[in-house]
Amino acid sequence: MQKQLQEHPEIDPGVLGLITPAYSSIQVLTGEKPTPADDVFSLACLLYRLIAGYRVFGPRNAAEAAEDGMKPQRLKSLGDAQWKALKKALSYSRVTRFQSMEEFTAALQVTTAEPGAVRISAPVRDELDVEPGSGGAGKYVAALLVILAAAGGAAWYYGYLDQ
Repeated sequence: MQKQLQEHPEIDPGVLGLITPAYSSIQVLTGEKPTPADDVFSLACLLYRLIAGYRVFGPRNAAEAAEDGMKPQRLKSLGDAQWKALKKALSYSRVTRFQSMEEFTAALQVTTAEPGAVRISAPVRDELDVEPGSGGAGKYVAALLVILAAAGGAAWYYGYLDQ
């Protein structure tokens, strides 16, 4: 999506309805040019929703939540390192967020068995059997995004996102 927006700057994703306010960063909501850090924020909102069963800021979007001084509430099902990573990804400021999905997913990986931690892991390059620079890892990322989009679509269709 970002590549298409770069190639066609006249396209406004808000006008096309391509943003979901409940999962968008403040910067996207205010019309700034999207960056990978905004995608990290959106994924963090979705991950929070999937683990907790409710939106990170309830019925508010990020701009409203920041204005009200809201902070994400800790999820007890996450270990300390995972919570720290999720909280950083949910930062209102781009500069304090992870700057890439790779950074975010690496921080979420469980390296030690923390009692009660949710097992969240993404395959590492060696497990993917992908040569660096070959572009093959993009297929896995694309597949993951398709799966997440399908899950989000199903959740929307069945009303799980209306809460």
